[in-house]
Amino acid sequence: MTSNRLAFDGEIDFYELARHGRSAGWTPETPSEHPVPLRGAAQSGAFEFIWKAGASTRVRFVHDTVTEVRFIEILGDGTQSVTDHLSTEFNLIDYQACLRKMSEERSETSQEHLLEALGAISPRDFSGDVYAAITEALQHESPIVRAAAVSAAGELSWSEFRRPLQETADHDPDPNLRAFATNTIFTLK
Repeated sequence: MTSNRLAFDGEIDFYELARHGRSAGWTPETPSEHPVPLRGAAQSGAFEFIWKAGASTRVRFVHDTVTEVRFIEILGDGTQSVTDHLSTEFNLIDYQACLRKMSEERSETSQEHLLEALGAISPRDFSGDVYAAITEALQHESPIVRAAAVSAAGELSWSEFRRPLQETADHDPDPNLRAFATNTIFTLK
């Protein structure tokens, strides 16, 4: 099954997306008018809403209230046409655009947001470019950026992150970040 994840670059109002879905003929599959806790995990702070957008295509909106990342995942045969249509209406970025922006943006806040988005929208299978960006961010001077890198590594859960996270757990100057890295190691595949 084809899948594409895209982050909203900037603010997005769920209800604006819902109006767009209605006008595009999407059928809600979520038994509510509002996003619901992601897979029943109310404590995680993540919420989702799913639409059927054609015979074999689903659009899943996710809002992680902890990281403030909002993204969509388009699944099925009509992935490209739905992606193209949404991109004309909303400011969306894929993981490659996220990587490009990371190399251009220097502020801590931008780096933090882009790393959190990268963890959410990158391919679930290993990507050398994504791995390089996250491991480089683990060495950043800012603890905020390093924490976002640990979070992104945990979100992707690639076993390749074990060694750089262990380095962070052993040597980061921030004791909270060392603990975060240690805990994240145990979540890797």
